[in-house]
Amino acid sequence: MICKHCGAELQDEEQLCPVCGKSQTEEKTEEVPQPEAAVPEGEESPAEEATQEEALLNEVLSQEEAQEETPEKSTMKPGAKPWQIVTLTLVCVALLAGLAFMIIRAVNEAQKPSQETNPPEATLESQPSTLGTSVRGNYAVTDEEAAAMTDQVVARVGDLELTNAELQIFYWMGVYDFLENNSAYLTYYGLDLTKPLGEQVQNPQTGDTWEQSLLEYALQTWHRYAALYQKGMAEGFTLSEDTQKMLDSLAESMEELAKENDYETAQELIAADMGAGANMEGYEAYQLINCYALEYFQKLYEGLNPTDGEIEAYFAENEDTFAESDITKESGYTVDVRHILVIPEGGTKSEDGKTTTYSQEEWDACQAEAQKILDQWLAGEATEDTFAQLAGEYSEDPGSKSKGGLYTGVTQGYMVEEFNDWIFDEARKPGDYGLVKTSIGYHIMYFSGSQEIWYTQAKKALLSQMSTDLIEGMLEAYPMEVDYQAIGLGYVKLSSDEE
Repeated sequence: MICKHCGAELQDEEQLCPVCGKSQTEEKTEEVPQPEAAVPEGEESPAEEATQEEALLNEVLSQEEAQEETPEKSTMKPGAKPWQIVTLTLVCVALLAGLAFMIIRAVNEAQKPSQETNPPEATLESQPSTLGTSVRGNYAVTDEEAAAMTDQVVARVGDLELTNAELQIFYWMGVYDFLENNSAYLTYYGLDLTKPLGEQVQNPQTGDTWEQSLLEYALQTWHRYAALYQKGMAEGFTLSEDTQKMLDSLAESMEELAKENDYETAQELIAADMGAGANMEGYEAYQLINCYALEYFQKLYEGLNPTDGEIEAYFAENEDTFAESDITKESGYTVDVRHILVIPEGGTKSEDGKTTTYSQEEWDACQAEAQKILDQWLAGEATEDTFAQLAGEYSEDPGSKSKGGLYTGVTQGYMVEEFNDWIFDEARKPGDYGLVKTSIGYHIMYFSGSQEIWYTQAKKALLSQMSTDLIEGMLEAYPMEVDYQAIGLGYVKLSSDEE
């Protein structure tokens, strides 16, 4: 569960965010900037606009409960949008979704509407398509043909091969992701889900169809993953133990998921979600290359450490562009802070469940527990590293617990008042610590340091550029060969209104 106000992670059914202090039943009235994550989020900072990268593989599970009566088996959950399916166990994707946008560039991305109210009409005079998929007009095949084409190799990167079965997973996951992220604009785009994607023009100037564009997107996504996979294997990179365990148990997990959703086998579930040509072997290959590429990229990204001089030079080169977003050297500063949250035990909830009231005894006990943890830290080495270890052990803030209690790039007014006042105290310096009481509980504080906003934003933009250059270099080193004539896409129903 995610806080709808600040984006922090919450426990299931948690009504009050321990980070921003806001109720989850309140309407969000304004956008609150999120703290900088370990891997920068895809914000459109001025120096990043031309290289904005898209997340491909977001989970599209609908959270509505299934109805008791289902007249016929369907991959659609009641209350979900037509394309929101009972989809696959995207464990690795969920763990690493924050990194995906650093790898995947949208191919021929449709633009969101500005002042126009209608999409441009297709014209007979068109410019040449830049998509390799334009060599064929339609890639859809019958279920029988898709099943027969399962093992056909459609692309290669080095000695790594992509089969039709794997391509179907990449293709349909890209389709679902696009529909989920652009649901408000489908009418504007003129996209009719009751009609085949291969029969609808996506780019009026080139005549490319939605099927061609989304297929190109899938192929380019695989190319990026494959290049990272080849490079990582050459360097001897291995997956983390947790990810390897997930992959080892994937087949068993899929069988359980199939049974939970009234399918006899995992194969039946995969075929329903990804078309007749998709299978368990293809899905396992998809998960392996996906997880491997993202973990390897994380390692590479963590090794990108631009110097202060490089960041200063980057800002100077793009100063006018930054200024367009009101980012100057006079914009103030952000802070990096660690905290360990201790929430009082007990309490009395209000009738609407929005607030919890604690007695003085409960607050005193909470303070004593917080002081005990602080004393434990002071009795040891009392370093930032040992503080982070205790945060991982004791903190009740799910949004920072796994990161040693760390929030980076925090701006003025982002946190609850008492928390905010402590970290933005003009006398605050790195290494400061203390206890702060808020309406949430007691926070054991550790001040890591501060950075000027221009520096933080310039570093984020420079890292984005460096990561893009890194990927582009790999794509050149590991080119992709595609046999477009070997591609066949199985059919998946996208609309409940489709006959």
